[in-house]
Amino acid sequence: MKHLKNSKFFIEYTDAESGVVSYVFNHDAIPHTQSFYFTNPSATDDGRYIWMYCAFPPSGNALFGRSLAVVDTVLDTFHHYPETMFHDASPIVDTRTGEIYFVNCSGLWRRHPDPDRKVEQIAPLPDFLKGKGTIVKLATHMTFSPDHKKLCFDAIVGKRYYFGEIHLDRGEFELWRTFDSCKNHAQFNPVKPDVMLFAEDEHAEMDTGVFHPISRDANGKVARMYIMEKGKEPIYIPPLFIEARHEWWSADGESVYYVDWDYGTIRYHIPTGEY
Repeated sequence: MKHLKNSKFFIEYTDAESGVVSYVFNHDAIPHTQSFYFTNPSATDDGRYIWMYCAFPPSGNALFGRSLAVVDTVLDTFHHYPETMFHDASPIVDTRTGEIYFVNCSGLWRRHPDPDRKVEQIAPLPDFLKGKGTIVKLATHMTFSPDHKKLCFDAIVGKRYYFGEIHLDRGEFELWRTFDSCKNHAQFNPVKPDVMLFAEDEHAEMDTGVFHPISRDANGKVARMYIMEKGKEPIYIPPLFIEARHEWWSADGESVYYVDWDYGTIRYHIPTGEY
């Protein structure tokens, strides 16, 4: 935080009512910047590197067209990397090294914050996704496996949804399973290997525009949240009331948090089934 206070790229703002101090990024070179999706940290553990989404309206859109930039808070430098155009909210920072991973139609890539380094392809587009139709995206928002050796993916190609993992050491996509209806928001459990949290989502068919809301269970509840272990069928998690959105894992991997529009944030404890 001491680096932000003295940085030329951040403006200090103090909320008059709460007294909370925030640091707002400010740079004229980028017309629009955005913080990462809430499940993915954008800064390193030591606070040195802070990554952000960049957009240059009217170019691009939320699914493809944004790129990445990074502030080095120690050197007080800023670098935008136009070669990092990415799908959806896929970028994830290795919080130990400052390197960032992202996907596009050609596969998984990695960029070091040092401007003298080059972007690297880590895993090319796998054969099982080729020739299956238009690649809409390869991942929603990637997360690391507990051992930090894999990233999860949830691709949309054609009219099907492909889930699996990307092996960083050997540069390969491994398919877990496919779905016919809209499934996304895959997140690796932070503690237990080979376990994912994911969601059923509303969507519109690309060829007809027909809209499909999220399914409802027998009790009329929004059937959004699922947990899947590799090689096994997904397990549905019903919400306590009616709604469930924006789910994420607890740090110990034992619970799922989610947002209910009417009641706020709710925790579901997996071992006991208690809310």
